[in-house]
Amino acid sequence: MLRPSPARVQKLGRLRLGYSKASRLRQAKRLPDRKRRQLLPETYLVVDVETTGLSPAQHEIIEIGAIKVVEGRVEGEFHALVNIQKSIPPHIRKLTGISDEMLEREGKQLAEVLPLFLAFAGDLPMVSHNADFDLGFLRSGCESCGLPLFSNQRIDTLALSRQVVDGVADYRLATLLGYFKIEATGIHRSAKDCLTTKQLYEKLIELYLEER
Repeated sequence: MLRPSPARVQKLGRLRLGYSKASRLRQAKRLPDRKRRQLLPETYLVVDVETTGLSPAQHEIIEIGAIKVVEGRVEGEFHALVNIQKSIPPHIRKLTGISDEMLEREGKQLAEVLPLFLAFAGDLPMVSHNADFDLGFLRSGCESCGLPLFSNQRIDTLALSRQVVDGVADYRLATLLGYFKIEATGIHRSAKDCLTTKQLYEKLIELYLEER
C-alpha cells in the first residue's frame, strides 16, 4: 500500500461508521437505530490500490484489490493487476514486488479492470487506510475511462486511528498493525493489505465504541 507520510495527509473529519464483531452485540442495544446502522454496517468493502506514485494526475494504478465483508466474514474477493505503458519506477518495484514482467504477463487494461471492480463494489461503503488516496486514483481512473465516478461512502482507518489510538510513532498501516499485534505479510500488495486493513478496522471500532 503506497501512501504519503502522515504529515502530508490532511487531517480528515470525524468518522461515525464502522463494524465490530467483538462488541457489536454488547453495544448495539445502547445505540439508536440510525447510529447503530452507521457504526455497524453488516456488509462493506475493504479496498486497496497500488500505484506508480502519489499523484492521481501524474501516476497510474498498477493493482486493485478488494474484499467484501458480510457480518465479519470475507464473502468475496476482487484482485487485478493493471498493465501500464510506462516502466514501473525502481522504488515502486522494490516496495511492492510488482515488476514490469508481472504486469505484461498478468495485467489487464484499466478500461477492462475498472468496470469489473465497480460491479463488484456496487454501492457498499468502502473501508481503506487513507481512503482519499485510493478514492482519488479510482475516480481519476474512472474519468479517464469514461466511466461513472466511483463515489461510494468511505470509511478511513487512518482518520479513525487518529481518534482512538495514542502512543504510536505514526499512523502508517505497518505501525498500527504492529501496535495491535496483527500479523502482517505482503505489505504493499493489495490482497494482503485488504485483509490486514479489515483486522485493523475491527480493532479500531472496538476502541471507538468503548470510548462512547
